[in-house]
Amino acid sequence: MKHSRLAIFALAMLMATISDAQDVTPSQNNSDSADASAFASIAEREVLQLHEGITLAQWMETRGKTEKWDKSEDESFFDCRTLVRTQTLPSGARVAIATYFYPPHPPSPAILPNISGDELVVRTCTLAMVRLEAQAPRSQTAHSLTEAVTGTFVNRYGQSVGTKGTALEHRWGDTSRWTPGTVEIVAGYNPAPLTDDSGVLVEGPAVFVFARLPIVHEIEHTACCTLKAYHYRPVRKAEFRRALEITEMGPQVSAHFEELFDEVFRHSRVPWAAQKPEDLKWRESLVPVLEKWLTKVRSLPSLQRAAGLFAADCLMTTASEANGGEFSPRFRSALQHIGVRFTFDELGKSHGYSGNLLDEARKLNPDGVVGQMAMLYSLANGSLPDLGSNQDGFRIVIKDGDWLLAKKPDKNTEAQIHFIIGDAYSDIVAVAGGVEPDFDDSDKYKGQVDFARSHALEEYRAGLAIDNTSENARDAWLQAWHLLAGLLPSTRYVYIGD
Repeated sequence: MKHSRLAIFALAMLMATISDAQDVTPSQNNSDSADASAFASIAEREVLQLHEGITLAQWMETRGKTEKWDKSEDESFFDCRTLVRTQTLPSGARVAIATYFYPPHPPSPAILPNISGDELVVRTCTLAMVRLEAQAPRSQTAHSLTEAVTGTFVNRYGQSVGTKGTALEHRWGDTSRWTPGTVEIVAGYNPAPLTDDSGVLVEGPAVFVFARLPIVHEIEHTACCTLKAYHYRPVRKAEFRRALEITEMGPQVSAHFEELFDEVFRHSRVPWAAQKPEDLKWRESLVPVLEKWLTKVRSLPSLQRAAGLFAADCLMTTASEANGGEFSPRFRSALQHIGVRFTFDELGKSHGYSGNLLDEARKLNPDGVVGQMAMLYSLANGSLPDLGSNQDGFRIVIKDGDWLLAKKPDKNTEAQIHFIIGDAYSDIVAVAGGVEPDFDDSDKYKGQVDFARSHALEEYRAGLAIDNTSENARDAWLQAWHLLAGLLPSTRYVYIGD
């Protein structure tokens, strides 16, 4: 997935080049002052028009008909429509303005719309962000423009709250920032030209303003940084409970094991975050409890043994997440002593749990209930077998998902499988459209787009007919919305290797 344009400032700027003089003359000071006042006024006007719930249709009715806006040709992976225009400052310099419209929030219940294409975009996409940039090649010009625009927002919203503790801090330091209501406003100066990964160049140093609503962060963070597997955590927990029942060890034997799983599961809710000493006390119990469990499990009949190993894998997978990184060599050695295996990830330079307990469980009961549980569990976690470079893992997901559906699972499980298969078909549409630029063979999927889009929508509809309220249902709705609108969905099962 491409990086957010918020982070890389890839606004197309249609700006006149202004020479940087060595000496600042009085006329230049006057010009800078006039430009600063005009830029601050333009920025304030654009920001004040940013409100929740303004559809593209409504915006076009009020502004699109009276102002000249062009549709941006930049590739869109987050927003559904971007409109751009330029204005001229008193000196003749130009300001680039962009207005971004984003997909709507999934409704509750998550029912798909009965319209599609551009009509869907125009009627349901909503105003989410505005951005402005004014080129400032001289330090004096930059100072004047920045001072004017920040002064305007200080007068209206009070002192800046800064960017400390936010993702913005790492790029611009303590840039001015305000958060009135639901709007976030940022203003500052880019002293050097930046390029994004599609090669668009911001023409020189610029003073910038952007304002965004919460949906911008929600959609972009979900697309770039949230593991969708975590939305399937309820599946893991339910299958863990089911596995305990199949082992038939009884509550007295399994109680301590179940209590440990619940504690670890709770601390793994926010991955890599639970690192306070009190959040890691469970590690003291992990090896002895797991060792006792595995000793008892290995003496059980085949089906019960498979279920017990499955439950042990659930605990180890969750513990790996809650640990916030790899286990220490000593801890890892203790786990290896009781039969847990680790693999070394060359890319991350770390040791991770190999999933060998799940592999053992699947081999013991490949076509039975535990084999089905293991298959669902792997697909929900996004776990695929080792693949060569650029192999299409989504094909494996579709095949395995169809196999699971043929087993006639319960209705809730059936819905999750439909969502998973829908995501795999969506991957084909996304790859063919260029969402993953490092995927070498994307061209070979272009002839399959219509077929894949149709089947993805069919799977999403089937799942939403059963479950239209869960987090997974919301994910499926948004993926389906993109497909209906003719836009590119995000990917889930695309494997890019070396």
